[in-house]
Amino acid sequence: MRIEFKKKVYVKNEGIELEGIELNLDDLTGEDLERAQELVAQSRKGVGNVPEFNKAYISQVAAFAANLPVEVIRGLPAKQYTLVTLEVQNFLLDGDSEEEMMPSTSFDESPSFAPNPGPLPQ
Repeated sequence: MRIEFKKKVYVKNEGIELEGIELNLDDLTGEDLERAQELVAQSRKGVGNVPEFNKAYISQVAAFAANLPVEVIRGLPAKQYTLVTLEVQNFLLDGDSEEEMMPSTSFDESPSFAPNPGPLPQ
């Protein structure tokens, strides 16, 4: 997915201008997420109980997805930084579609793990 900025932005401390960022979120693995969590913990920025709500963690994941140094993500102007980190956060928390998270059984079927108790006594 490509995030296009409305105008070129200058990345502080990196000396580069960007028109947008390509995020390959679907290519991320669990290993990438664990590595991001470790890097943030080592930087003493703290990850917390839910890393998906931590901007430092989300920035690191965005950097992995964009194949850029995390300093580029963190050096974006506030508006673009928020745009990029919200996109990553939404991806991690919501995924592509509800179908990925829904069980394969319908409401008309009994779950395969629950025994059918039969008719209720009268």
